[in-house]
Amino acid sequence: MVQAKRRTNKYNYKELRLGTAFKEGNGNEGYLVPEIGVTQDLRGLGIPGTLGAGVTATNGIGAEFRENPNSIGASAELIVIGANLGLSWDLSENLTIGSAATVTYSMLDLGIASVAAQTHDIAVKGSLGMTYKLPHHTQIGMFYHSELRQDFDDIIQTSPSQVRAH
Repeated sequence: MVQAKRRTNKYNYKELRLGTAFKEGNGNEGYLVPEIGVTQDLRGLGIPGTLGAGVTATNGIGAEFRENPNSIGASAELIVIGANLGLSWDLSENLTIGSAATVTYSMLDLGIASVAAQTHDIAVKGSLGMTYKLPHHTQIGMFYHSELRQDFDDIIQTSPSQVRAH
């Protein structure tokens, strides 16, 4: 009779204790998301279009675990504010084209073990689009958004030599 040798892992998981399960609540208090915009119909000036401008919080996310004993004091927050300027132009009674530019100001805050690192960035994106009115109160449209690239320099420092005196 041949007996198979039982394979064992090099770790004895019954004896390996990594601590209690992480079961804590997010201490983040939430966000107020402002948005304001204005438009001006230009037809009164003989121009078949509309001009628009606005400011909004375009993106944001956050988590706060600094006060939780089972965490490593981690927190993270990203807030992106955008200023928008747009113009639409009626090419015909049914066809309208439009474009918009957005300038964003972003704030990224990362914290581990109650030490925070915050950085900021400014970026620009553009949009182009068109709509076409069909019968029966139906419109179809298409649009293109350029990439919005945020570069957060020096958010992670891995050695004391990277820390600058202020």
